[in-house]
Amino acid sequence: MMQSRALHYFAQLHEFVDSAIDQRVFGGVVFFVKREGDWILHSAKGFLDTGSEDTPMDEDIIFDVASLTKVLVTTPSIMLLQEAGELSIDDPVADYIESFRGTEKLSVTIKDLLTHSSGLPAWAPLYVFADDKKTAIEFISHLPLQYSPGEEIKYSCLGFILLGGIVELVSSQNLAEFAREHIFEPLGLRQTFFHPPRDFFSRIAPTEHGNVFEQAKAARFVEEFSTVASQDSWLMPRLSQAEKRLNSMRRDGLIRGEVHDSNAHFLGGVSGNAGLFSCASDIVKMAEQFLPGVSSREKKAILSPESIRLTITPQKEVGGERRGLGWQLIKGNGTSGGRVMSKSAFGHTAFTGCSLWIDPLRELAVVLLSNAVCPRYQPGPMTAFRPAFHDLVVKFSDCIFTPAHA
Repeated sequence: MMQSRALHYFAQLHEFVDSAIDQRVFGGVVFFVKREGDWILHSAKGFLDTGSEDTPMDEDIIFDVASLTKVLVTTPSIMLLQEAGELSIDDPVADYIESFRGTEKLSVTIKDLLTHSSGLPAWAPLYVFADDKKTAIEFISHLPLQYSPGEEIKYSCLGFILLGGIVELVSSQNLAEFAREHIFEPLGLRQTFFHPPRDFFSRIAPTEHGNVFEQAKAARFVEEFSTVASQDSWLMPRLSQAEKRLNSMRRDGLIRGEVHDSNAHFLGGVSGNAGLFSCASDIVKMAEQFLPGVSSREKKAILSPESIRLTITPQKEVGGERRGLGWQLIKGNGTSGGRVMSKSAFGHTAFTGCSLWIDPLRELAVVLLSNAVCPRYQPGPMTAFRPAFHDLVVKFSDCIFTPAHA
């Protein structure tokens, strides 16, 4: 009976993914699933470039994993520095970023940034307001808070850009160098990096043709920013600069092998919010340190058990959302992880069409990598696809293993 149910969900899962390709939710996809240390799914479907059937998708294809950078690089980097006694997540950000001092942001802590509860706006097109990384951070420092720190949860890429800057300041290393030395090499990752080498480009999934969506978003931001800028003498000349720069920051042609996120691109391809490239097998290795049942012989943990516990247990809960450090935690039916994972599950998505969800109770890791923004970003389909996909994965895995209690 269980075998027939497993075959049913296995077929339903593959039909669902094939249908998504037919409907152009994405051109191609790679998904790897591991449970209790065993591979139960690893598959590549579709094609590398939407609209082209020249190059089939492959399990070793490298993706721009965008905001997975936040939980695979930036968060563990902060925790490693805390373990080394170089900082504390309870430290005020102003201890590290001078332009926070003497402002309303004096009480914002590193933990507030990690839990997306700092009060900072979600996003701003730094590339039209700033000249370099230093002035980008100063620009963020001049933005007014949208709420008092700790009172709400509002996802903020800007907060993680600051965290990347803190890692660099404290470690005296570029974030990419720190990650390579303390994360990628210790875990034995062979296809994970910022700035992919050119000889890897043929194995990298493309993202958008140009940055049309973000250009439109940046134009709206600049248009609506005049009220804010008029209240700050440092911001006013930046607004005039931004209006002139909008068109010059356009990116043309197929984006491939360089980061899709325009802020990360402006910051040299290395940022706390985005910039990481990786493949499914490497991401599984990073996920395994969060699976308690995987033996120390089979996994390499870069973080201490206490740091892992802190990152994946509730640190902030407001309304319908719960946050660990960096990670989104399952709550109700409102996450991309679906409705079937246990209450201990946590995960993160990426704008480019990638995600990672981990269910420690089931000892389950689900890596989903797609080229959903190629050739153009479309907001709805991927949002609907992710939870349904994860529900089918969990139902299939529960037919093979003893179901965990949520």
